[in-house]
Amino acid sequence: MYTMEQRQRAIDTFIRLGHSYAATVRELGYPSEACLSNWWREYERTGGFGERRPRRKCFCQ
Repeated sequence: MYTMEQRQRAIDTFIRLGHSYAATVRELGYPSEACLSNWWREYERTGGFGERRPRRKCFCQ
């Protein structure tokens, strides 16, 4: 399970690297591209990360 800070760091890195899933995972060493995609959808939908879990199950939450 990743902390909100780790999730935010991944999103910030994802944005900085031009929305490249592969480059983000390569730089950070986490999460999977599928989880990062879920995190990005949640971030776009809500503008951040809340305490509630996303509706889609992601094994790296």
